[in-house]
Amino acid sequence: MRYFFPHAENTICDTYNLNSETFTTMYPNSARLTSLACIVVFFVFIEANAVIAVTEILKDPVGGESTCPGGECLEFVEVTNSGPDTLVGENLFLTDGVTVDSIMAWPTALSDDLAGIVSRASLPPGRVAVIVDPQYTDAPEQDRFALAERTILWTVNKTSLVGKLSRDKGLLLYRGTRFRIDDSIAAVLDHGQKAALGQRLTHTSPPSAREGFGLVPSHLLFAENNWFPNPSKVNAGRYSALENGWLLEYRLGFVTSHEATIPCTVAVHHQSGHAPEGARWELKRTDSFLPIREGVFAQDKTPHRFIVPVPTDTVPYQIVLTDGGRTQSVDLDLSAAWLPSSPIKITEIFPRAPDNLPEWIEITNTSSMPINLCRWRLGTPEGNDTISTAPLIIAPAEYMVLT
Repeated sequence: MRYFFPHAENTICDTYNLNSETFTTMYPNSARLTSLACIVVFFVFIEANAVIAVTEILKDPVGGESTCPGGECLEFVEVTNSGPDTLVGENLFLTDGVTVDSIMAWPTALSDDLAGIVSRASLPPGRVAVIVDPQYTDAPEQDRFALAERTILWTVNKTSLVGKLSRDKGLLLYRGTRFRIDDSIAAVLDHGQKAALGQRLTHTSPPSAREGFGLVPSHLLFAENNWFPNPSKVNAGRYSALENGWLLEYRLGFVTSHEATIPCTVAVHHQSGHAPEGARWELKRTDSFLPIREGVFAQDKTPHRFIVPVPTDTVPYQIVLTDGGRTQSVDLDLSAAWLPSSPIKITEIFPRAPDNLPEWIEITNTSSMPINLCRWRLGTPEGNDTISTAPLIIAPAEYMVLT
């Protein structure tokens, strides 16, 4: 007999639409109560409220650790400025706590395949910088990243990024000297770790991390951040969450069996540092133009945080921001906090397969809401396993085969 369990940890599983291969689990009970909360956003604030964050990191490129292509030339760290002020590039350093590298603009003329890429020391508002190995252009052209136009290219003064990145290595971008931290600008660290020079910084890659896939943060406004493999594999120079000048994230709150709504804390930040005049928000069903709840932002400093009660039913909802004809939206993953009765059914199994074939289970989502299977578990009386530590969505009426 097999059992399916939802995850018990207080863990955020933010939604990416991934192509499923072998993951899933299900929940057989009538309702699910959790203490998960709806995503807000975590920033490191520096210099006149500029908001700087590491938005992607590639620790394990395809190839050997000491070869090119591979770890010798294709590691990178992506940094995004979502604040209103320019990050000046003077006295910037990247460290793993032991090795310290100074940050510098790409020092040589850019080749034809880097047309549109900018070599400069500063990082203006709304722009993205990618810190690459000094040997980056030694990689064959077909192995280099498809950097977005206007990406700012940085490198370090040594032969590799902090003596080569690794699956458990943490990073700190700071201003100061090789021996002193004056301002911590952005960090990739395990939760609870304090950045300091002289001790190794750690950042444990998720079990789902794979060779050649960058790691991206689940959100930017919460200190307890999760990292996932990039659904697009590598997206250097493209932080799409800031395309319209807004960062929009949410977190679901506590829900009990007698409540008809889930409290959803929403956090929004505008690149200018203030909400533009007339900017407003709406809670909508994704299949309707009519808002269920709405409001107007005060014209003071962002980020703004507010709580929206979301009905506990099986229709999909989204938060929509409107600003002078531009919109930004995020779909709410209600399945992280509440589920209807028995939404996932086992529809077929293939046990005791021959040696050359895998066993498999087919499931389907019989509800009318998308369900995130992140950190659900598949088990038997002898034990159980976590199926996916990354977001994994099964849509209404969708089938999924698990091996």
